Amino acid sequence: WDWHEHMLETAAVFIIEPSQRPKALFLAEAGQVAKIGINSCGVSVLLNILFSEETMRFGLPVHVLLRMALGAENAAEAVALIKNARRAGASHFLIGDDKGYIRGLELAPTEIGEIELENGVVFHTNHYCIPELVEKDRGRRLFTDTIARFYRAGALLSSRKKWDSRSLTELFSNHEDGPLSICRHRQASDHEFQRMVTVASCIIDMTERKMLISHGQPCRASYQEIALN
Repeated sequence: WDWHEHMLETAAVFIIEPSQRPKALFLAEAGQVAKIGINSCGVSVLLNILFSEETMRFGLPVHVLLRMALGAENAAEAVALIKNARRAGASHFLIGDDKGYIRGLELAPTEIGEIELENGVVFHTNHYCIPELVEKDRGRRLFTDTIARFYRAGALLSSRKKWDSRSLTELFSNHEDGPLSICRHRQASDHEFQRMVTVASCIIDMTERKMLISHGQPCRASYQEIALN
């Protein structure tokens, strides 16, 4: 999770127990209704911010949609909820469950694209990949490192057939293509309002209902295990 360095001071882990929805564990900025997490049904959701040329409209904000996904009993239900919602903005959601259903959803206010598993993997950074949405993409201009990180992640993922928490830690700690690498650090030349760093790294075990979270760059901070149950 790359964001402004000040988010290191506001990131927190939450466990919620709604009366009529699954219990959920998530990482977010303090005050947000949801972000990156897993629920007691084994449904998990991850986020990549995207920017579309489409004008934002009256509708549900991204973090409310994430909360809706964490209220689903399976990943297919979560995907349907997001598809049918009136969405205000743009983002990519990676939604999965412990039954093996995994989908990437590229969202724009009036359009949505679905990414299925390819060779057992879905990966994403901060630009649209679905052809119908690429022409409206602003992320390639705003995030000049997104393409390099995407291809680096793809190369690393193709180098193994099986991944565990240790090998995923190595992937998230990668500094190739630096300084704008997968594991991102503050640069001395960064303007105060552009000091983007890796605020946290998350590995979600949907079967065990737990998250491994590093507070800060995973090359420096150890992962802490937080179980939902």
